[in-house]
Amino acid sequence: MYVLSSIKTLLFPCLFVVSGCMSSPNTSFKKSIRFKNGLFYGNIKKPIWPTSGRLSSFFGKRWGRKHEGIDISGKIGTPIYATQKGKVIFSGSKRGYGKTIIILHDGYRTQYAHCKKIIAEKNREVVKGERIALMGSSGRSLDPHLHFEYQSLEGVPRDPLLLLPPLKLLSQP
Repeated sequence: MYVLSSIKTLLFPCLFVVSGCMSSPNTSFKKSIRFKNGLFYGNIKKPIWPTSGRLSSFFGKRWGRKHEGIDISGKIGTPIYATQKGKVIFSGSKRGYGKTIIILHDGYRTQYAHCKKIIAEKNREVVKGERIALMGSSGRSLDPHLHFEYQSLEGVPRDPLLLLPPLKLLSQP
């Protein structure tokens, strides 16, 4: 088993099970994810972070309500990238989320919300690292940020920090 090392694991340790074998962070994994008891079983290719910025809100309870993703704050117009290859299944406006893109990947889907501009259109195949949108503050939003969600194929929200590579802690001057 490979234990993720991110800020969240300092508070809530989570295990990432990759076919029952040891794996290093530099390993490229194969496709397919299955969920069981909140753990991910199977193999996936290593995803990338969807944008740059400051992680401003975590998955879970926030202001007494369920927050089904993470928020990454940044400047308006900051590029947003596909975390993995997949097919755009939604590209448009959603109530509360504003301009939103949903990408179907092998075994899961990701949602990118509050965009200023959508670049990737519905039914388009995108590759990992492809620019799909620009960060904004559309929908119900107080400041420019990306609201990023990670869901099972059934639409069950999962903590995106379990999918993404470990965070790097940067010291402030």
